[in-house]
Amino acid sequence: MNAVTTCFFVLLIGCCTSCSNDRPSKTVDAISVSHHNYPLLQKAAWLLGSWKGVAGQGVSIERWYKQDDSTYAGMGLFIKGNVTLSQESIKLVQTGKDLYYIPTVKGQNNDQPVTFKLISATDKQLVFENPQHDFPQKIMYSLVTSDSLVAVISGVEKGKEHAVSFPMLRQKK
Repeated sequence: MNAVTTCFFVLLIGCCTSCSNDRPSKTVDAISVSHHNYPLLQKAAWLLGSWKGVAGQGVSIERWYKQDDSTYAGMGLFIKGNVTLSQESIKLVQTGKDLYYIPTVKGQNNDQPVTFKLISATDKQLVFENPQHDFPQKIMYSLVTSDSLVAVISGVEKGKEHAVSFPMLRQKK
């Protein structure tokens, strides 16, 4: 299993951030402006929360939260029995007019992040690509219903086209 394959076998350890603003009169304006400055990130808002899927004999869980106006973040694990098989952090970062999916998997790629650029976005689908990565070269999240999604990783592996799907359900609080 490589670095990005495991990105869908994740349990994101939910971290909630909070901030205070000493200028309450500007708070509403800042929030309103932030939605307009990061429209691609806003298209991914449906990803926020906790998602769980069963893969083989293991369980994967993704938990996403809003880190700041330009970043959604989370961490994750793939667990089989009582053993953590993989652990990673993931960020969705909007920089200018571009959105990036950036997983960092512990013990893979020298613990360095791999960057995938958004190539397509709708209200129910996000497609990221990195043609130079070994596998996958493409990562796609599709919202099936408000409580279910499918993540698909795909690309060329060992000279052959290959795709792996990871269906997940939203976890209730």
